Amino acid sequence: LVLSVDDDDVNQEVVEQTLGSEYRVVRAMSGMAAFEYLDSGKEFPSLMLLDVMMPGMTGFEVVRDIRQKRELSHTQLPVVMLSARSPQDETAQTAFESGATDYMSKPFSCAILRQRLNVIDEVRQEIRKAQIAAVEKYKQEHQAQVAQQKPQESAPSAQPAQPSAKAAAEGDKASQAADSGKAAATAAENAARLDAIKRLERERDDFKARLEAKQAEAAEATTELSRLMVERDSLEEELKKTELQSKQRAELAAAAIQESESVKFSRHRSVGNLSISSMRTELDVVESTAEFYRAEVKHRERQITSLREQADRNKSLAWLERERADALDRELNFVRQLGTRFAPESSRDVSESSFR
Repeated sequence: LVLSVDDDDVNQEVVEQTLGSEYRVVRAMSGMAAFEYLDSGKEFPSLMLLDVMMPGMTGFEVVRDIRQKRELSHTQLPVVMLSARSPQDETAQTAFESGATDYMSKPFSCAILRQRLNVIDEVRQEIRKAQIAAVEKYKQEHQAQVAQQKPQESAPSAQPAQPSAKAAAEGDKASQAADSGKAAATAAENAARLDAIKRLERERDDFKARLEAKQAEAAEATTELSRLMVERDSLEEELKKTELQSKQRAELAAAAIQESESVKFSRHRSVGNLSISSMRTELDVVESTAEFYRAEVKHRERQITSLREQADRNKSLAWLERERADALDRELNFVRQLGTRFAPESSRDVSESSFR
């Protein structure tokens, strides 16, 4: 069960569509509404999605109240904070200092959100299993200790010093057994965390390799685009020259027509008509050349547009791969931080040595 705390209906719809296939989602439109649900006695949520910017109580105030006043640990109620607030680094740092289990910036990837929640749930379950196993082992050892003490209590008290020494020795053994049980639980917990870290590292390396391939494709498309743009510029220069020549030829033809009309004798008129015909033929050739260059320029522009679209798609894919790689890096750091946060104070040294 996920308790989604956000004052925006659109964001609530996105969360329900993203998690609806794997989780049951309960909406709370404010921090006070979230506290009312927690105090209502209904099914307690497995984790909470909490927006930062909300009217009334901010997300920082809500998570501080959960950790400090209500004293709910990360194992009891993991809190994932979401925000589009800038700068993101400062917002994330404030979220973790307030007591958040994890932080994601908006807009977020639905796949990465599901993956993070699955990792949090998996680590939480492993820790609970280890704690339950340690408690059960301690109960068994305690029951064995009580069973050993009952015959001693029923025996005569002629020698009071000897039963007291035995009880102390057995108490030491029980304490050592309890310590060994806790150490075994901590070792199992650390092994689960190490497996999660190795899996995330493999996924991160895979995403980085795909990102490098997308970046190489984008660089190749950019080079081809630059070459075509140079060709287009050259063709445009040729077109300008051709259009200038066409304009000059048209002016000469107009001047020849005017001169032909002013000639009064037929001999001169026939010569003028011959000159006009020649100029018109030459003008048609120039205009045909100009039309060819115009068609070539349009063809190059279509090629450039296609390559630009391909380059934009490659950049978008590269950006998505980079985001996923960064997200996996953050998940890796989160699991490592989670290991130190969930580990008991008395076993921090054991956990750190296990990670090393």
